[in-house]
Amino acid sequence: MFSAEQNAQLWALWLETWSQAPRHPQVAEVRAQQDTRWRSMIAGIVGDLPFDDASGAWRFAVSFGALLDGLAIQVALLDTAVSPEAARDIAMSYANTVLGWLAQPDRPVTSLAPGPCAHVLVRDET
Repeated sequence: MFSAEQNAQLWALWLETWSQAPRHPQVAEVRAQQDTRWRSMIAGIVGDLPFDDASGAWRFAVSFGALLDGLAIQVALLDTAVSPEAARDIAMSYANTVLGWLAQPDRPVTSLAPGPCAHVLVRDET
């Protein structure tokens, strides 16, 4: 698990990656690989849920990843309206709204895995 200071440094690096990617093909390639990896992790976690079609898990992964990225920017910029706790609550609310009707009611989505780049859902196993 990363400390708050390490998380801030890693998010600052990720913000720099986003800003450099349009101008530097090698950075753009790394950014695309990371986004694909994260989307694949998310899609793999929710892939067993009964989506309407085969692309449902991937569409959720893209939308959830984009939401997390946007929230992370606000947290990394120390936006007073979006604390890390608020970002987590917003992300979990979104996941539960979108996935709630698909998920098992006795095991709701409850948290994100720790770390600045771990866009991973964690199920409450209790």
